[in-house]
Amino acid sequence: MDYAFSDILTLNEYTLPADCGDMQIKEYFLCGKKSAETNEDGIFLSKNFAAIVDGATAKSKFTLNGKSTGRLAMELVIKAISKLPEGICMSDAIANISAAIYSFYKENNLLADLKNKPNLRFTASAVIYSRALNEIWQIGDCRFLVGSTYSTNEKEIDEIMAKARAAFNETAIINGEITLESLKDHDPGRDFIMPFLTRQALLQNCPYKNQFSFAVFDGFTIDPKKVIVFPVGKAKEFVLSSDGYPQTFNTLEKSEQYLHAIMQKDPNCIREYKCTKGLKKGNRSFDDRAYLKIILP
Repeated sequence: MDYAFSDILTLNEYTLPADCGDMQIKEYFLCGKKSAETNEDGIFLSKNFAAIVDGATAKSKFTLNGKSTGRLAMELVIKAISKLPEGICMSDAIANISAAIYSFYKENNLLADLKNKPNLRFTASAVIYSRALNEIWQIGDCRFLVGSTYSTNEKEIDEIMAKARAAFNETAIINGEITLESLKDHDPGRDFIMPFLTRQALLQNCPYKNQFSFAVFDGFTIDPKKVIVFPVGKAKEFVLSSDGYPQTFNTLEKSEQYLHAIMQKDPNCIREYKCTKGLKKGNRSFDDRAYLKIILP
């Protein structure tokens, strides 16, 4: 796969709003792995907030109005952020966003099903910067980079599943069932872990104490203790991104270079960069991706 940064920039799906207050948006990029219409990542910018939102890849075929649950989650979270009052605290903000998703469930007669079937919920991660409080809120595995502090908030359960997928595919290769090339068409390792990926939804916002639970936006109560709050302090710049970037750097170009190096070396994501999914034939990348670099006065 050839790489030219200038060509990558032409794929940008995001347009800056007219008013970002005193925040200077140094770099911004949004690109769906397949198309803009199916992109489950989103960017929100206003004079009060900056956010990257990553709708979770659907684990079912459920759609509403032709949109996947990940796409719907992303749109609902962004809409809710746009309504947050300036200066709202983290705990109130996440409660407002969760309530917006919950209300959508009720309005569309989905609540009964989604209470009992968490794998069907509209789920999203987000990293949100509050200008008034000058702090970053990390819910799920979107990333932030402030100076030398880089937080991915990756889930231990995802690492376990990524290794399980890699191990299954390696045994399938050894056994002659697949080749590295055929993995782009059919991923038996993904099939192997899919039953648990569906079951994994039981761990999100789980009220029962356990070692693997995690916080996400899904319309149900988030434990504020599971949200990372990072004071930006005197830092004059920071980066927010989705996990569509295997590693987030302080420039978009470096982040893209690293991504494309991985796609060259390990497009199936089973060796150098173990992941729960690899690069599908016809897609631009493993995952949707979003990037923001913000300069403060």
